Formats: sequence, structure tokens, C-alpha cells
Amino acid sequence: MKNFLKLIGIIAITIVIGFTMAACGETVDESGTAKLTITGFDFSDNGKYVQANATTDKDIYLFAVAKYDSGTRNVECGVITNRIVTLTVWEHEGGTPALYTGSDKDVVFDVYVFDTEPADPFTTPPAITETVTVSFKKGVAIIGLVPAVAP
Repeated sequence: MKNFLKLIGIIAITIVIGFTMAACGETVDESGTAKLTITGFDFSDNGKYVQANATTDKDIYLFAVAKYDSGTRNVECGVITNRIVTLTVWEHEGGTPALYTGSDKDVVFDVYVFDTEPADPFTTPPAITETVTVSFKKGVAIIGLVPAVAP
């Protein structure tokens, strides 16, 4: 009888663990942390600086940088490491920018790559400009860079 009760207990625990794992679903970060990760840069781009801008179909201006200080309005570009950069996305509808937590689809970002850290990435001409189209889920998107092909 004790073995039968142990078996029932093990089955119950297995069922609980199984339902818990099934409820987890995708392993997508849905925390609304306002992140844009761009992969697929050239190896020669490692160590270069990146900033990106976009406007959603709802006319919300987005900018993506490594750091933004709303008090001083200072920005720092992200640094490409191992062909990847992760940026924090901010939305600006007038007033003070806020972390982006939306789920907009097909947002076209202009990605600006600088050889050195620019004093002002919004006015400094970039060394390289690429375009990526991303879809966000609760403020998070990961996209592979598809370099422009020369004609």
C-alpha cells in the first residue's frame, strides 16, 4: 500500500511539473524591457558604435541606444560585440521619452554604425547606414542584419 501511495505521489508531481512546463510556452522575453537586438554585423564591425531610429505606423518616433539620460538628454551608442548589439528602445511622442513596451509590427529602423563614439549620434554622420524591419512583442525584438547588396 505504501508503494502504491508513493506511485500516486510521483505521478501527481510529474503532472504538476508537466503542466508548469507547458504553461511556459515560448522562451521569448516578454518583460517589456524595451530591447532591440541586432545580429549579423560583419566581423570588421566589432568595436564600432550603433544607434537606430524609426517611426511606427502610428507615428511614434523610436530611438534605440545603449544608454539614455532623460535629465541631461545624453546618449551612448551600443557597441558591436561578436557581431551583435543590444540597444534600449525609447519612444518619443513629445515630452519626455519613455521606455518602449509596444508590440508594433514591421517597424523599419535606420541603423547607424559609427567608427568612433560620436558626441551626438543624432547629428553626426555615420560611417555605415543599414535598414532593418522588426516586429516587437511587448517591447522586445531580435533581428538579423541583412546587409544591402550592391547592384
